[in-house]
Amino acid sequence: MSICANIRISCSRLVKGEEYRGKIAFKRRFFFGFRLQVVATSEKQPVQFFSLPGSYADVTALQLMHLHLPLGSQVFGDSAYTDYEQEELDARCEQIYLQIQRTSNSRRADPSWVAAYKKTLRQPIEQAIGQVKLRFPQTIHAVTESGFLIKIVLFLLAYALETSL
Repeated sequence: MSICANIRISCSRLVKGEEYRGKIAFKRRFFFGFRLQVVATSEKQPVQFFSLPGSYADVTALQLMHLHLPLGSQVFGDSAYTDYEQEELDARCEQIYLQIQRTSNSRRADPSWVAAYKKTLRQPIEQAIGQVKLRFPQTIHAVTESGFLIKIVLFLLAYALETSL
């Protein structure tokens, strides 16, 4: 979630510091704000979310996130969440199985049928995140950092209520 455009970072009163400057790799663009991690069901229902400053990588967010999910749950993610130790730790301790989509040069490459399975199950979740982003206005007006985060939470809550009906 971007707070302001890159050119306006020095004027931002909402948050200050380089830890809020992040990069969206596939868009080749920098942003100033928060990274929002959303855990959703295969029916596009948000279950849990986590917010971090923009400079944190997705894998760091995964390490900091405490997943409160039923035993035997499977969590699907893209290749940015690749952390073999975290996968083994969650599987051993919490019995939550991380199904991360592997890159082609991964040390633990998946067979082609497993990669296709992960991709098909990940698509509805990515669509859910896109639907949540569509609900956001172009700019979110807030005076404080907590006010900004509350508005994001309310948009997520509105989407969750809308999809549950």
